[in-house]
Amino acid sequence: METKANHLMVGAFTLAAIVAGLLFMLWASKSMSDASWKEFEVVFTGAVTGLSEGGAVRFNGIPVGTVRHLGIDPEDPGRVIAQIRVTRETPVKTDTTAQLRLSGMTGITFILLIGGAPDSPPLTKPGPSGLPRIVADTSALDALVSASEDIAGRAGAVRLARG
Repeated sequence: METKANHLMVGAFTLAAIVAGLLFMLWASKSMSDASWKEFEVVFTGAVTGLSEGGAVRFNGIPVGTVRHLGIDPEDPGRVIAQIRVTRETPVKTDTTAQLRLSGMTGITFILLIGGAPDSPPLTKPGPSGLPRIVADTSALDALVSASEDIAGRAGAVRLARG
């Protein structure tokens, strides 16, 4: 004897269960992914030529994260704020510094975090945006870019003076 079953209801229930399972897996993986990262903001004075969203963040030369967002500081248009994400294990301390560095001869730059003292406390105090803030040092790259702009400006001025 054959039982009567509504095949449409069984199929709809099965499809709904599969979709709910997939959505749960996506939610769980996002929660685990977010839990394995720490976010900071790095403040640069001046241009960050060659740095882009998705760019590398290194700690003492080791890749540890990425640049999530770049923007101009609304309080001071001469400063650039980079929001970065680094692995949870990265020992960012209160005396950790940041610099902009050039990656080879490609013109692509990355943020280099330079470690702090072993006995320094972890950097957790939130800045104005709610993220802990690292103020970047002036790097050799900044000096080189500034010097090349000065040289180009002087060469242009000399060319104009000669007529």
